Amino acid sequence: MTDLFDRRDFARRAALAAFAAGIGTASVVSASGEEPPAEPQTPAPAPHELLLEFLKREYPHEKLTPEILEMISADLQAQLGRSRALKSVPLPNGAAPFVFQAYRGE
Repeated sequence: MTDLFDRRDFARRAALAAFAAGIGTASVVSASGEEPPAEPQTPAPAPHELLLEFLKREYPHEKLTPEILEMISADLQAQLGRSRALKSVPLPNGAAPFVFQAYRGE
């Protein structure tokens, strides 16, 4: 018997391994009779706050006053809003911003 197998065999083995891992963890929880205590969930910071913290850590400077940081935060919020608006427009597969046509001369 060879050690080689095709992609379908690989997919079957991967699915079985994932299924077995799920059963194994479910049986551990059910065997103990207790569910693990739920950790308190802290709300995730907004994306513009994360970007602002990154900028403050990466580029520290004495000119980054709270007023300047508020302006930067407003700009970040505006850019993120624009990106959400652009992402919401559905594009078909053939849609392109322009069509390139090489100049072939006369």
